[in-house]
Amino acid sequence: MLSCGLLNEISCVCSGQATSFFNEKNRNIANDLLDILGEAHQEVPEWLEGLTRETRRENYAKRNYGGSGGRR
Repeated sequence: MLSCGLLNEISCVCSGQATSFFNEKNRNIANDLLDILGEAHQEVPEWLEGLTRETRRENYAKRNYGGSGGRR
């Protein structure tokens, strides 16, 4: 079992940057990622904000207009 002092040392040593990869195939989690970054007070890239807006519009259209682009 680790002591609190050691845990604090590890967290200080391990703090820094993390890298992850995100592409069009991940657009289904864009909204969640945007929320998490906001809650963590992290910088949200403009491209992610744009992708999230676009995804929200598409989801709204699918729900309200059947997804084919036309009205039901």
